[in-house]
Amino acid sequence: MDHLHIPIQVRGLRVRGDNIVHVDPSNANTIYLGAPAGGIWKSTNNGSTWTPLTDELPQIGVSGIAVDYSNSNVIYIATGDKDAGDSYSVGVYKSTNGGLTWNPTGTMGGSNPSRAGDIVIHPTNNQILWCATNNGIYKTTNAGTSWTQVQTGNFSQGNIRLKPGDPNTLYAVTTNRFYRSTDSGTTFSMITSGLPASS
Repeated sequence: MDHLHIPIQVRGLRVRGDNIVHVDPSNANTIYLGAPAGGIWKSTNNGSTWTPLTDELPQIGVSGIAVDYSNSNVIYIATGDKDAGDSYSVGVYKSTNGGLTWNPTGTMGGSNPSRAGDIVIHPTNNQILWCATNNGIYKTTNAGTSWTQVQTGNFSQGNIRLKPGDPNTLYAVTTNRFYRSTDSGTTFSMITSGLPASS
């Protein structure tokens, strides 16, 4: 399936429609934009001006962004291009100073996946996050110090979503499969009942 590519101009950076935009949950004027081969950019004035934050990282592609709702200085990024492979993932990076500096989080198995997309923070426990990759879904319970693979499969182009009001229930999709977890994303089951025969 072809992807919709929407050109966006940010201080000379041409980015595509498969970018990620994330608004700081504590300050609506602070916006982050991730480009699959152009890094993460930050605006503190509702998009009027932008500053690049990842020019010095070993890989500047960004396909997932999560900002800690209890501390806006803590930011996680899933690196690389999640679909076209313009840049490869070097794992999840974390900043504790609003994006001024970045450090790698724990590895995801023997080596990091080559593509990573969605990264989601648990709504009431900021130590728990999930990341969708081409090697499966990974979960951390210690704010990224270590990651555990909780589901195999290629989720890099899919999505992870939490059920509103019930963080024990997560939904995840690949390009052609639908999964659900009812134990806070520790295990997942593939759902087939009630879905179209093909989609």
